[in-house]
Amino acid sequence: MGHLLRLASLSDRSAQSEWVRLREQSSTRSPFNDPDFIHAVWSAQDADPNVLFVERESDTIAACVVFEKKRGPFTYAGLPPFVPFTPLVLGASIRESDVNQHRSILDSLEAGLRERYDQVQLQLPIQIRDPRPFTWNGWNVNPFFTPIAPLPDSAQPSTWSKGTAQLIGNHANDYSISSEVSDITDIVGLVENSYVNNDRSLPSKPAAVETMIKRLVSSGIAVPYLARANGSGLAEAGVIALRDGPDSFYWMAGSSRGPAMTVLLKTMLTELHESGCTSIDFVGANTASIAEFKRHFNTSLVQYYGCSITTSKTLKLLEILRS
Repeated sequence: MGHLLRLASLSDRSAQSEWVRLREQSSTRSPFNDPDFIHAVWSAQDADPNVLFVERESDTIAACVVFEKKRGPFTYAGLPPFVPFTPLVLGASIRESDVNQHRSILDSLEAGLRERYDQVQLQLPIQIRDPRPFTWNGWNVNPFFTPIAPLPDSAQPSTWSKGTAQLIGNHANDYSISSEVSDITDIVGLVENSYVNNDRSLPSKPAAVETMIKRLVSSGIAVPYLARANGSGLAEAGVIALRDGPDSFYWMAGSSRGPAMTVLLKTMLTELHESGCTSIDFVGANTASIAEFKRHFNTSLVQYYGCSITTSKTLKLLEILRS
């Protein structure tokens, strides 16, 4: 199985055109591999998105955008903050027979990543259901889960859990829901507070996150939603939703305790359906308390995979010594 690796910057016009061409035919298409999304997120980290193109017999068969970091002599490839799935596009479908014979597109991609980086971490898109090319080549492969629901069903409180549906009946008139660019500052503040409440810090400076979201709203990928209490006027829940064709995503979110987020989601899910979306991915059910909240909105779990490998023997030794 011969392949050729080619690294380019997505900022290069020809590289971006090639990426877009692959994305149009790829089964893994989502907002997370939209070039506008990638540019906005990588810019928030002061990083240039590098694309690893994988070629076989002069055809580009796959491409992957990685978040590169240099630490001393070692080069890492991973995910920047706020990106749940590695931006990955495929030039053709993954055939089981090719996987079994170690000549699939994923075999070429994983070999290319192993050859170039000392350590790699991927979150495979949910459309990739067969991670064996990584397992068979020494990667650590772990299952993760995300809750997905159909629209308009998920927008109907009658399909929710009984208690969650009752919150709408009791509190729908307590909040005003808006979707304005001017709401982004409050939403980022709520997201930051949610990180703090979980003993974590926001991965990027709030100003950089605001700029990133505004770019995504301007490009039509993101939609902000904010719930304010009618009595106090305080912002109590906020979500940044993403859209790509019929698919929508509950991406960044934060809220105060109380029913505000549930009331907000009724409006958000309804409007996403009215805009043409037929599904909502709540992006992650890997923390128990968060997973339980998302379960109430008529969701079904879908499995995806995290894959990681340390290829440098020196780095492996250092990790063992640190542990």
